[in-house]
Amino acid sequence: MPDVPQDLVERVEALTVSLPLQRPVWASGLRIALRDFLVVRVTLASGRRGYGFHKSRGIALDRIVRDNLAPLLVGQDPWNVERLWRQMHDATLLAGRTGAVMRSIGTVDIALWDLRAQVAGVPLHRLLGGYRNDCEALLVTGYYEEDPLDCEPMQRQLAAWRADGCGFFKIAAGMLAPEADERRIAAARETVGPDAALAADVNGVWSEVKHALRAARLWERHGLRWIEDPFPIDHAAQRREFTRRSPVAVAIGDEQGSPGYFHELIATRALDVLRLDTPVVGGITPALRILAMADAAGVPVSPHLYPEINVHLAAAFRNVVAVETFGTRSDLYQIDKFIEPGLELRGGRIAPPTAPGLGFRLDWDGLAKHSI
Repeated sequence: MPDVPQDLVERVEALTVSLPLQRPVWASGLRIALRDFLVVRVTLASGRRGYGFHKSRGIALDRIVRDNLAPLLVGQDPWNVERLWRQMHDATLLAGRTGAVMRSIGTVDIALWDLRAQVAGVPLHRLLGGYRNDCEALLVTGYYEEDPLDCEPMQRQLAAWRADGCGFFKIAAGMLAPEADERRIAAARETVGPDAALAADVNGVWSEVKHALRAARLWERHGLRWIEDPFPIDHAAQRREFTRRSPVAVAIGDEQGSPGYFHELIATRALDVLRLDTPVVGGITPALRILAMADAAGVPVSPHLYPEINVHLAAAFRNVVAVETFGTRSDLYQIDKFIEPGLELRGGRIAPPTAPGLGFRLDWDGLAKHSI
């Protein structure tokens, strides 16, 4: 621990905000017309501020932060992130180890790590490990349109990113019959060319292994990097069998909470690529344990979204393969409009911030105008 003066938590604030999209899109069988976020700001006595945010999935997580977590943190030293995480985790034992409570803990924990790195005077990625100076970007696009077979918006977006030098893309899949989705995947592959990496995100909408295998065998010819989240998180047996038999690599983990789930996924070989949602698993503190487990097993890790946070994991650890992002041309993220400074995407690469901590601040007043 660096020899730094003690600077204690003075205030913990939380908002749930609703940010509408310019037009709706479809994925997971759902119509998506807005993005809800939990945003957290932790202020120290010195005035330093740490931030965390996470898609709240329509749940008012700000109350959990204010009522259950904030009283545990005020007056505490943010350097003691392990102790504070355990206090939050243990105090909410009966309220749940996963789901809404863990997402709330995770968002607060991210703000505390932001502060810890600020107090240390270094960017978070250097505090964590400092493995690389820039990271490959994974561009998320290709959601379903109102007409799910309309590939033109997807192809237009893919072509723009490909022209900018990007080489790793992910599109939505699984809502249609495998043959219809294959036409979308074929259109994406034709647009990005044979040398780009392309993944298909099923968003947990499948339920039968035979159906999933039929799709995987049809889609294999298009050189997919992986098929992502083929089944809901409670379909453990289906995930294991599909991963064992699929001709395409399988990536799993977006909505998995806590390190224990990932230990089981790795131990049972239920995945080829581990998808890590940093806030969902409880923040940076447990994410480090999951990254260590994956590295020991030789499993690559692909973090779910939140590039302003996950770029630090990708820059710190060798086994993190890319930084998932909607990019600067997309209306699908929205919260990036309230983040300063934003990340720069150049030639398919993202450089981590050089400022201490996470290296950004949230426009709190601007977000407050969208609070619900």
